[in-house]
Amino acid sequence: MGAHESMEHAEHAEHASGSNKRIALLIAVIALFLALSETLGKGAQTESISKNVEASNLWAFFQAKSIRRTVVQSVSEHAKLSLGLSGDDAQKAALTKQIDDWTKIAARYRSEPETGEGSEQLAARAKKAEEARDLAMARYHHYEVASAAFQIAASSAGSDSSS
Repeated sequence: MGAHESMEHAEHAEHASGSNKRIALLIAVIALFLALSETLGKGAQTESISKNVEASNLWAFFQAKSIRRTVVQSVSEHAKLSLGLSGDDAQKAALTKQIDDWTKIAARYRSEPETGEGSEQLAARAKKAEEARDLAMARYHHYEVASAAFQIAASSAGSDSSS
């Protein structure tokens, strides 16, 4: 092997070394993006689960309030029917007051804006939690697709360096 051939071989090795460094850097950058997409994906998945639990709890609370309201309304309606059977004015007055109290309680179970715990407010909050859950789940799926793309890119860059 002559001096000229040795120089060409050294230049080729130096060029290949620089190329390998660039590929290694590219793989490192892709790995960074992969790690970010995996981390953000897990965060979105956790948020989705959390919002699903929140929505489920709110719907359960909504159901409980609706059942309570139905029971109170039923008792109130039954008491209204009993008003005509009572001949005692004091008993009628007490029953009328109780019916008014039950009517107010039923109305409070339906709507309680001060606390946000009326069935109307609970339903609205549950729907918002479901929307947040759905958005987080969509984000999670997008991050999963991004992670797959970064994995493919990293393996392609790695296989290009071996060719």
